Formats: sequence, structure tokens, C-alpha cells
Amino acid sequence: MRRLFWTGLLIMVLLGAARAETPAGKALLQACQQQGLSALQQADRSLLDADDQYALWALAAKRNWPFDAVRKLLPVDVVGPYGRTIAWPAAEYGRLGWLKALEPKLLSVQDDQDQTPLMQAAWSGQLEAVKWLAAHGGRLDAHNRTGWTSLHMALFNDQLDVVDWLLAQQVPVTGETRRGWTTVSLAVAGGHCQLLPRLLKAGADKNTPVQIGGQTFRPDELAKSLGMRDCLKWLQ
Repeated sequence: MRRLFWTGLLIMVLLGAARAETPAGKALLQACQQQGLSALQQADRSLLDADDQYALWALAAKRNWPFDAVRKLLPVDVVGPYGRTIAWPAAEYGRLGWLKALEPKLLSVQDDQDQTPLMQAAWSGQLEAVKWLAAHGGRLDAHNRTGWTSLHMALFNDQLDVVDWLLAQQVPVTGETRRGWTTVSLAVAGGHCQLLPRLLKAGADKNTPVQIGGQTFRPDELAKSLGMRDCLKWLQ
């Protein structure tokens, strides 16, 4: 039942499907999916556009192809959909070797929605990538245009290892998204009642209402609606 509440939640999905756009790109991406890196090595890549190249980098990250082999075939500084660099697929799949090989400027670029590779890593549950990016200039308190931080995203996507680490770093817990989602309401909606004492002790507000399907719910009302009795004792 509680997952029905997510249908009213608007969030720009961090990753989405990286898609090839040109006929040549679509054909090559399909060939690489079937045949692997050798298809890319043997192909005529002259007709590929930036979206095609980014989609191939994303596939390479997913399949964990050797970075040095791929960089000989595709430009490392390609900018794909939403203004994202290849740091995004590297962060999604936790490819630390890739991240370490990239120039710092490619790690710090925000996309068109002000999202960062660190947010992508948090969303995807890649804790080691989150730690590495944070140690190399990534801001743990950064938020996108709709107010989502790495903590919001990890909570939303049930990445509790990342949540635990972020809370241990004393990241801000008081921010809210454009629709009023706070760390408290996200914890309630996800059924993570055990996090509420830590969030509240760190200063999170337990009264901020969230908009869902044209209605507003305080965290305690949300907990009642979802049958989260264990959460209610922290929200009275």
C-alpha cells in the first residue's frame, strides 16, 4: 500500500536510459550489447553524435569494460543528455577506477538540473563512490533545482548504507523538496522508522507537510495512512 504514495511523487530520475539517437548509434549500441567491446573496436564511429557516444560509455560502465580500452575509441569529455559527463555512469555503477582516471573538472560538473555525480552514486547505492567523490570535492549538501539532496535521494531509493554514512558525516537533514518532502517524511514513506530518532536528534522537522496527489500530509498523518505504527511514537 505504501508504494501507492510514490505515484504522486515527481522527481527527475537521476539516470534514466542513456539512448543512442542516430541510426548509426542505435545499430552500434545494439551490436555492442550483443557482442561486447569488440563490436565497438571494429565499428566505424565517425557518424556518432554526442548522445550516441554517451550511451556507449554508459553501456561500457554497466559492463565494466576496461576504461583505457574505451577511451581509445570514444572521447572522454563527451557531454550527454542533461549536460552529463561520463562521471555519471561511472558513479552509477561504482567504477572507482574510472572516476580516478577522469579529470577533476568532469567530476564536478552539474547537469542541467544541478545534479551531481555524487547524487547519482547516492541514488544508486554506490557507497564507495560516494565516499571517493566526497573526498575529491563533491559536496554532500548540494541540492538540485527541486531541492533534492544526496540524502533525500538515498532515502527515497532505500539505499540505507549510504544514508547511514551520510548521517555519520553530519550532513544537513532539514532541507525539503519543492513538494515538501523532508528526510522525516521520506523515512516514514519508506518504512525506515529506525532512522527517525537520528534524524530528529540532528534537527529534522517532524511537522512539515508533504503534497501527495493534491493532498497534504504531516509525517504523523502519513505514518497513520501507511500503518507505520513504529514511526508514530517518534512523531507525536
